[in-house]
Amino acid sequence: MAKRPKHDSQILEDRRRLFTWVFALKAWGEARALMDILAQLKPPPRNKNHVALCRAIVNAYCRPFTRSDYGNPLGPEIVPEEFKDLHSAMLSIRHKGTAHTDRNP
Repeated sequence: MAKRPKHDSQILEDRRRLFTWVFALKAWGEARALMDILAQLKPPPRNKNHVALCRAIVNAYCRPFTRSDYGNPLGPEIVPEEFKDLHSAMLSIRHKGTAHTDRNP
């Protein structure tokens, strides 16, 4: 099998990176829409609607930072310094509580 010219592999990598960013923007738009719904409904904390919306917000926000079939995950270097603690907390919540709850009875 012939090796791809370097130029072709760079184009392919650029396309993958672009797709990763498009995927990220779509996920963050979904998170924003869910936050708007949460703000409109104003369900009390611990209410099933509040919990469901918060889980969906966390999962949508974190999606671009986790491994998927849609491209390589974005790295933490894109997160502004003032949001790094919140970002880490959201990833932790996603990994330990919202995205993998099917493993716990």
